[in-house]
Amino acid sequence: MSKELQQTEHNYRETDEHLKADRNKVVGWEAEFAELAPSLEEAISLEQSSSSALEDVQAKMNNWQQLWDEFNQASASPRQQAEVQQSRIQHLEQLMRRLSERQQNLEAEASSFQANSAEEEMSGIQALLEEAELARTTIDNQSQDNRQAIDLLREQQEKTSADQDSLRSQQQTLKGRQASLEALQQAALGDDAEQQWLASKGLDKHPRLADQVKPASGWEIAVETVLGSYLQAISVDDMASTISLMEDFTKGELLLVGNGKNKSRKGSAKGRLLSDLIEGDSAKLLVEHVFAADSLTEAVALQSQLEGTESVVTPEGIWLGASWARVARDKDATAGVLQRKQELEEIDQQLVI
Repeated sequence: MSKELQQTEHNYRETDEHLKADRNKVVGWEAEFAELAPSLEEAISLEQSSSSALEDVQAKMNNWQQLWDEFNQASASPRQQAEVQQSRIQHLEQLMRRLSERQQNLEAEASSFQANSAEEEMSGIQALLEEAELARTTIDNQSQDNRQAIDLLREQQEKTSADQDSLRSQQQTLKGRQASLEALQQAALGDDAEQQWLASKGLDKHPRLADQVKPASGWEIAVETVLGSYLQAISVDDMASTISLMEDFTKGELLLVGNGKNKSRKGSAKGRLLSDLIEGDSAKLLVEHVFAADSLTEAVALQSQLEGTESVVTPEGIWLGASWARVARDKDATAGVLQRKQELEEIDQQLVI
């Protein structure tokens, strides 16, 4: 009986030592969980940073090239965060397994004797397990949010790439149209022989009259009809000295116009002058005796009032004098020069945008 009592006391002491050791382990685990708590707070902070980065990317979508650069930066951060959080999840799962194993061991020991301290310890461990499970759920949710943010950024990048391809296609179309119009414009404003002669006289850099005239909207054909080949004229400041250069011009047609500093004709009681519908002093002087009629009926009514040097033209290019009438459709080499000029200016603006 004495031996059995000694054995029981020995077992009791050994069990008590185990309990003390287990309490020490619990203290260590609590310290470990205390270390994990800042990590959880850091994960929440990272989630807020990811949301802020996503909003910043969405605010800058108007510039697709900048969006592409920011996407590379923004997508890298959530991916790294996801990897870090996945590592933490694995660590928590390992910790939960160890705690679960320890709980099972304590339950096995508790079945051999009833000890209030062991039950309290198991209750504390259970609470720690629940906290760890809650932390893992929070990190799982954050990882899911990060994956959704990455998917959204990828969709935005694909849309930006599609927009970029569309802009490239439009740009190529505009450049092709620009090249075609410039070739037509160059052909209408003189051949190679004329260009070489102008270059030899230092006149190739002088503007053409077509570059200086700007008709009111809807009056382009009328202005082209009246000015005709004068649209090819070279604008010069010193007419007297430039005229002397024309002696060795032996082939083709060369037109010179002054800088238009002379005052043009003012309004007339007969009607509106074509010069009132033109910007460009040199061109105004050339058309100062030409009236502008909104319709052929109005032009015919005005024709009987015209003097010998006066004429009237309609927006469609029907040109009437006191005793003559003229209409030309695509016969003049300069036909369409002003319309092409306007279209080229519009293309330049679109390419800049």
